Amino acid sequence: MKSEQANGQRQFQWWLLVAALALATAACNGKKEEPKGADTTKSTAKSAIQQAVTLEVCNTCCTVPAGSEPTITIAPGAITEAGGQHSVQCTVSSTGSDFPLNKAEPFRGHYLAVIFDDNPMSLIRSDSPSGPKPITLTQQAKPSLIRGYLAFSCQPSVVMKASEAAKAYCYSGNTWVLCDTPMVLLNLPEPQKTYPSADVPLDFVLNNAPLGPNYRLHVSFLGKPDTALITENKPFRIKNLPAGNHTVTVRLQKPKAGGGWVDVTDNFAQSSRTFTVQ
Repeated sequence: MKSEQANGQRQFQWWLLVAALALATAACNGKKEEPKGADTTKSTAKSAIQQAVTLEVCNTCCTVPAGSEPTITIAPGAITEAGGQHSVQCTVSSTGSDFPLNKAEPFRGHYLAVIFDDNPMSLIRSDSPSGPKPITLTQQAKPSLIRGYLAFSCQPSVVMKASEAAKAYCYSGNTWVLCDTPMVLLNLPEPQKTYPSADVPLDFVLNNAPLGPNYRLHVSFLGKPDTALITENKPFRIKNLPAGNHTVTVRLQKPKAGGGWVDVTDNFAQSSRTFTVQ
């Protein structure tokens, strides 16, 4: 009799153990399938912080010393066509483009860039000549615009932010004339370049569009909600871009009647570049 009671107690204890193990397993599985709300919130917040793209002024980039006014001169020639390519020979020169980094020696790492339209494949960079120098631009499509600008060849290579260090000529009536419409051209990021980090330079050239109460730049990234506004004619750095391919676009904006801002619709009032972040 005592032996049967003992066996019954052992069987009862065994079933209790099996039931406890089953409950513990179900609880563990439930935790994996349904994480706590607090943990999810932290993860989502962390992800949002990592994906936020921002712009910062590049305070370490080369800049024109106060009081200096570098200038460029561009004399475009006639448009010629041969073999499906259009060409223009320009005579270019510059003044005041060498600046001292210290009292001992000048810094001569400057160049003059000339480009058709907004086509980076037509871009030619030359040492900034003090005397007239011929440069020939070529592209397949007939050009409607020639732009030139002075830039520092430091790292990153940035445009000289001076009003006379950039010129734009529009093709009108079978001749080249100085443009009078507001324009922007992206100098950086370099097109199709791979950058080793999420710290990417952004630099631009303005024509007839001084930033301030009448103009500003709207910056956007293809496929991303992140946008920014630029109101200073300075070089910037793009921060926190994730790895992959990116397209950045800058658009000139002007005040609209009744308040707010609206995109400038003139030709070449926006510029885009595609690049990669590793």
